[in-house]
Amino acid sequence: MPSQTFFNLSKNKRERIEDKARDVFLDMPYNKVSISQIVKAVNIPRGSFYQYFENLEDLYQYLYSQTLSKYEEFTFNQLRRSTNAELFSFMRASFKKDYEYLKSIDYFELMRKFFKERNMIGINLEANETRRNRFHDECLKKLNTHVIDDLSHEKKIKTMRLINHLKFQMIHKSINKRATFEETYTDYKFYLSLIENGVKGPVHHA
Repeated sequence: MPSQTFFNLSKNKRERIEDKARDVFLDMPYNKVSISQIVKAVNIPRGSFYQYFENLEDLYQYLYSQTLSKYEEFTFNQLRRSTNAELFSFMRASFKKDYEYLKSIDYFELMRKFFKERNMIGINLEANETRRNRFHDECLKKLNTHVIDDLSHEKKIKTMRLINHLKFQMIHKSINKRATFEETYTDYKFYLSLIENGVKGPVHHA
């Protein structure tokens, strides 16, 4: 975790350090990155680096956490602007905004690297799962979830995770140009309708 000295920096300076360091990590494998490369890219003295971070791993773990935190805050901001929005309507409406945001920060490339190099930097997958569940639980609290009110709390979170996972899959597909935005959005709405109709009541087989 960065030191308080780092958090005492202005927001602009913190974000510049984060952005420049992120670019370095995106350009090469973690085990090829040096502190010298970071301080050169960020344009700070080597001594300042150690005032802000314990080591390279500390910085990398922080960037990982920040990537998640910024997406979570981006989502919560959307929810604050959509007071008591219905769950499935919100997920449909958020697709384009998420697409534009995730594309702008190289989210999928970053997460691919973090996952691939997780053993080098000590990412705790169990703690990560707990964090994901907490995020989806917070989303549910801010939405009108009457459609899934018959589900248990655990199943509500699983449903939220599923529809968010589908959204990420479709956005990733579009960003990687394996399909157009319109195609992936159409597919996402189709999958959402299947889930929405499925949770409205039991399926009766002939």
